[in-house]
Amino acid sequence: MSSKCILPLFVLIISCLSVKSQVILNADYAKIKHEVGLKGGRLRRSFIEKNIETNGRYKKVIFSYPLPPEGNSCLMKTIYCLTLKNKCFKYYEDYWGNDLAEKRIADLKIYYPNLKQVKNESRWIDVDNKFEVDLIPKKIGGNNFASAYLLKIKQI
Repeated sequence: MSSKCILPLFVLIISCLSVKSQVILNADYAKIKHEVGLKGGRLRRSFIEKNIETNGRYKKVIFSYPLPPEGNSCLMKTIYCLTLKNKCFKYYEDYWGNDLAEKRIADLKIYYPNLKQVKNESRWIDVDNKFEVDLIPKKIGGNNFASAYLLKIKQI
């Protein structure tokens, strides 16, 4: 392989690796749909919802993913909250199995070195990039399931 081919290939590989680690805050719907499509996700539902905290409205978009054979960890769905100007301000990633959620946090820590864990909590904050990540054990039917986790990423 010539040196002319190696450099573009290296840049392409590095750019693909970094895209997987970035948060999608402030992205528009087209960028989100593209990123979800790369992971095999499909649009399940999109609607406008009332925001009680800010006394306004926002767009909620839900994507689902194909489920692997039983017992395997997977990303089950993502929920994106967009302003009416089509910019993402918060999103959730639903995981079955804590290993993928923890890997996602580890990938974010590599890409965002200032992402620091809050003492004695399953929460990480990056003050420089103004976002936080919460790892929440999911309740299904009022019961905590050790294998279901919600990763919440939002602006601060």
